This record gives sequence, C-alpha cells and structure tokens, in this order.
Amino acid sequence: MIKRVIFVSRSKAENSFGFTDCAVISISEPSGFLGFADLKEGWYEVLRSEFGDVDPATCSDQKNKFMTMHQARVIATFVDSVAPEVNLIMVHCKAGISRSAAVAKWIAERYGLPFDHQYKNYNKHVYKLLDSLEAL
Repeated sequence: MIKRVIFVSRSKAENSFGFTDCAVISISEPSGFLGFADLKEGWYEVLRSEFGDVDPATCSDQKNKFMTMHQARVIATFVDSVAPEVNLIMVHCKAGISRSAAVAKWIAERYGLPFDHQYKNYNKHVYKLLDSLEAL
C-alpha cells in the first residue's frame, strides 16, 4: 500500500535506479524537444504524460498544451491501480517544481500521505483538474 509520494526533476528521475515497489508518473514537455525521460529499468510501472507547465487562467496562448481532463483521469486511474501494490509513487516533470508537485499534492491528499502543505509552487490548473475528479 502506498506510503509516500515524492516529486523530483527529470534529471533526478533519470538518474534514479528503478525500484520494484515504486511507480513513476513521468511528465514531459509537449513540444517533444526533449522527448520522454530516459528512465532506468526496474520500476513497478511507469505512466508517461505530456503537457505544459501552464495555467489557462494566467496564459491564454493556445499554442501551450494545457493538461486536459482526459489526462487527469488517466493519472487518477493509474494512481488508483498501483496504490495497493507500491510503497512509493515518484512524480517528475522537467524542473520538479510545479506540475509534478501538483500531482504529488493531489496524491498525498487523496491517500492521506505526508505533504508539505506550505509548498505553494505547484501548478494550480493541474491540481484543480485532478481535485475536480472527486466531484464527478
């Protein structure tokens, strides 16, 4: 059963060895410039997603690829499916500050896990989409 969730940068995730009791949510840039993270083998399971670190409330540029409700549902389904099987979920994005923090905050709240609730740099749009799934 999941006991911990962490959020890290892409480089930290790429340099981490795979652990069979850890699932990974890998968030990449939508431009495809960097491609998907080059994760090592051995993780329990990896979910790859691709969306920008933007919030439609503060950025109206349609070239940006905002996280969609479909992506939020995929993440929620993944978390619910691996939570009984792993001790840790590691979420990463490029810098490990905003998108990954929003997903980690949501996971922590959903499963009653520790999270630094003073941390305010998470992507509000990503968090709101995931949190809105509870109301559906």
